[in-house]
Amino acid sequence: MKIGILAHGKSVWMQHWANLLTQNGYEVHYFSFDSPTQSFPFHYHTFANTYLHGFTQFILIGKFLNEIQKKYNFNLFHAFYATNYGLTACLQKKVPVVVTFAGSDILIEPQRNHLFKWVDKFVAKRANAINAVSNQIKEKLIYNYKVSESKIRVFSEGVDLNLFSLLEKKHDESKIRIISTRNFYEIYDQETVFQAAVQILKQEENVEFYFFGDGPLKAKYIQIVKNKKLTKRVYFLGWQPREKIAHKLAESQIYISASRSDGTSTSLLEAMASGCFPVVSAIAANSNWIKHGENGFLFEIGSTEKLRELLLKAIANQEIRKKSMKINRELVSRYADENQVITKLENLYSLALSNWKS
Repeated sequence: MKIGILAHGKSVWMQHWANLLTQNGYEVHYFSFDSPTQSFPFHYHTFANTYLHGFTQFILIGKFLNEIQKKYNFNLFHAFYATNYGLTACLQKKVPVVVTFAGSDILIEPQRNHLFKWVDKFVAKRANAINAVSNQIKEKLIYNYKVSESKIRVFSEGVDLNLFSLLEKKHDESKIRIISTRNFYEIYDQETVFQAAVQILKQEENVEFYFFGDGPLKAKYIQIVKNKKLTKRVYFLGWQPREKIAHKLAESQIYISASRSDGTSTSLLEAMASGCFPVVSAIAANSNWIKHGENGFLFEIGSTEKLRELLLKAIANQEIRKKSMKINRELVSRYADENQVITKLENLYSLALSNWKS
């Protein structure tokens, strides 16, 4: 089978799936407006966007997908994120379309702009099969957008349990490493994280913070850390390949995320698989995985004080952190092992082909 993937160039999620599909004998072509940041085992194509930028480029390129299809003869297109590449895929009519609704594209963007609500309706209707990354998104598609449950399949990215493991987990408590692998966008509410972090660093001398990821707000927090003279205890590691993230997760004791919205967070699942104790916002996407006080802590969205309180509790309570390791590893192994994902993708593609009417 020959598959055309449409997604952002830094979509770790879709690059992961493109790799899995390639490893299992599929011919994969990845299309994006972004230039590649590394070499890949699959074919990577960059759309030319010399004249148009922003949302209009996704509409324009959609009209050219028919020509791309003539050249490559794909069996189907799989797009990630409904309100950009999902729309692009749905503007062609030559082959079936699979769309992954990832979270903010349906939970946040339609509330900001009526155009995006219309786009979601169009994409949900036009797609031949839909991958919802959480049950919350599935329910919204069914009840708000009148999508037939029969064409929705719920599953997340999946975690490489060999890469994200407990093997390097250190029990040395001389340093407590708190890690975030979320990007620096408003949706992830790093403001709450950094306000709490500054307070924690004043109280606890053996604590360090590690931040992976990039984004437009990153420079702001780098400057705050410099002004507070905390550069020796707060580290900004930027975008890194999975191997480096996995290594640092294995060295860390606590994972932190203040996200205001999410689908199923792969960052959370990777941290759970690596034995990090989650201290995360009490949104539906996190509550599906974390039972407060048992395998992690949940705090109210935007509450710096509650986050600070729970971080101090997690730092002091080594017993609950150790207990959570086994629970969280088993949860990820049972419900989010990447070895299950390829079969789920194959079933999703079969569904799209069966729903296709040329």
